[in-house]
Amino acid sequence: MRSHRSQSSFALPPKDSLLFVVALSLWLFALLFFNPRLLILTIGPEPLPAKICVMLFVICLDIFWFYAIFHMTILTFSYFSRKPNDLTEKVPICDGISKSCPRVALLYVTYNDFQEEAALTCVKQRYEHCHLFILDDSTEEAYRARINAFAQTHRGRVTVIRRKERAFYKAGNLNHALSLIAVDYEFFSVSDADSRIPPEFIIKLLPYFVVPDIGFVQAMNIVNPQQPSYLAQAMGFNLQLHYRRYVVPRERYGFVMFHGHGALLRTDVWRKTGGFPEIVSEDLGFSTRMRVMGYYGVLAADCICYEDYPPTYRHYRRRTEKWIKGTMEFLSREFFALLRAKNVFWFEKIDVFVSGISLALGFPFLLFLLMGSIALPLYFMSFRASGPVFIPAIPEGKTVVSLVTGLRYNTYWTLDYYLIMLLTIFYPLVPVLIDLVRRPVKMLRYMSISTYLFLSTLVWVSYQSIFFLWKRKADFLVTAHEGREKQSGAAATSFFLARRHRVVAAAEYAFGALFALLTAGTNNLWLVSVAAALISSPLLVQYGMESRPLRLLLHVPFIGSVAVLFFIGHSLR
Repeated sequence: MRSHRSQSSFALPPKDSLLFVVALSLWLFALLFFNPRLLILTIGPEPLPAKICVMLFVICLDIFWFYAIFHMTILTFSYFSRKPNDLTEKVPICDGISKSCPRVALLYVTYNDFQEEAALTCVKQRYEHCHLFILDDSTEEAYRARINAFAQTHRGRVTVIRRKERAFYKAGNLNHALSLIAVDYEFFSVSDADSRIPPEFIIKLLPYFVVPDIGFVQAMNIVNPQQPSYLAQAMGFNLQLHYRRYVVPRERYGFVMFHGHGALLRTDVWRKTGGFPEIVSEDLGFSTRMRVMGYYGVLAADCICYEDYPPTYRHYRRRTEKWIKGTMEFLSREFFALLRAKNVFWFEKIDVFVSGISLALGFPFLLFLLMGSIALPLYFMSFRASGPVFIPAIPEGKTVVSLVTGLRYNTYWTLDYYLIMLLTIFYPLVPVLIDLVRRPVKMLRYMSISTYLFLSTLVWVSYQSIFFLWKRKADFLVTAHEGREKQSGAAATSFFLARRHRVVAAAEYAFGALFALLTAGTNNLWLVSVAAALISSPLLVQYGMESRPLRLLLHVPFIGSVAVLFFIGHSLR
């Protein structure tokens, strides 16, 4: 296996393709082992639409297997690969007092969402040569007044920067500010309105830049434990899981991206790249631009920052919309430069692509459900469920399939398929079991709500994916904090009553009712979980998870899925 090292007195750890070689090899084995059982259906006497449905079904299944195997592989590597050596152990740490220490600009980006406690963490840095700049794009006078008062209170340490035209969202705001101050600061950090950085943030991150190849240092981010909302308390563990199990292995085996906040960046690199790309996912775009120019990002695992989790289900969907459209915009406008770059390793390019596309997995999954529960049963007896699992009504049959394969009629819903299905579903939950085993209530709540969030947003994700492909436009949607939502009484209903959200809500009701009818007509209990999640989704958008009766619905999809898996295993004994 080839290793790649940075050429400097202090070298970065070697980049290695092993993770992706293993993942792709396992995926190829799964395709060769399982696909022929389904593809053989395309040689029968069924019409062309039936063959197209089979192909779509197989393509969707192959996509899910790839992501399942990829998650399994990266989780395994996260446990058996060590964190690269901490460069700060080899480099004298600047105490922040000496005149030779570099100047750092702390950029706090806000738009009608100012959190004084978060801004104060920038002011209270244990580093003398830094200055806080509040990049205020607020349109509401109340927030502008609060920011002015904060700057006045901390005069000499805080400067407010505003612009006349708020073009190009966060990227435009950052580029505008840096164009004014970059000449005076060697480094800068980015904080969102809810970002809270530790007092030693600069002191811990600066020493990494002794390596010339490093363009930015990303701190760890975890969810603010003080958030009171039910969703934040239940799902906050997800952010910690992401950094510990998915970001850390990427330092050696994949692509490390700047996550948009909680990082320290080189000003000269910003200048060389031409600034932040003026797209919604400016963080991902800037990360790839830096990498094309030969710079890397690293993770400082010993520096912990805090951020807020979307406080409500409505905000969660809003963030999901921003991520999907923003990533698709990035892929269409910035990814090809990375793809053509000869100095970027092939596995880094794959990592960026598959990580971006994963946000839109709800669309192929919805298509998979429609193919498996409606289209294919019209043409193939083996897809007509006669119980809680896909068991054919006729176990044996003299068909083209049985003659060619020499196997029994139902050649895919077998024990080996069941075992790989169990593995791909439950393996990603291994770190949840390990980290939360002593907190079983929190563990089960996390599993239930994460299952619900995926299933309930199938239509929403599909709509947003198709909408971007049609309009080719992404909007920067601000996820306001819970306090601001309460201050605006019309905010909740305006979101729900917006025309496009009414359309999506109607589609969610329709698909939920369809899957419920299919469950009643075919006894295919797989669809119960999907139906319950989709039907309740518009209600949660309107009323939120704080409603106890609605909150009970969050657990139905997970419980239903576990029950069905039990029935499948029982029927295959």
